[in-house]
Amino acid sequence: MVFVILLFSFYYLVCFNRVYPKTQLEWLKSSIVIMIFINILSVLKCLYEDSLRVLSFRFQSERLFKLSKIID
Repeated sequence: MVFVILLFSFYYLVCFNRVYPKTQLEWLKSSIVIMIFINILSVLKCLYEDSLRVLSFRFQSERLFKLSKIID
């Protein structure tokens, strides 16, 4: 299933770049920015979740631990 989606996405991108050739560079730049942004958000989420777990162990709070599991 993933392979089919990948093929469809690739076909769409090739067609889009053929129709609008002057937007290729802008599309590439925006894609890179979006990927970096998503990765940064993922790291921040992990740090937040881990900090809640550390605080839950430090203060022996079961609520904080449950909250960190919900975020996960």
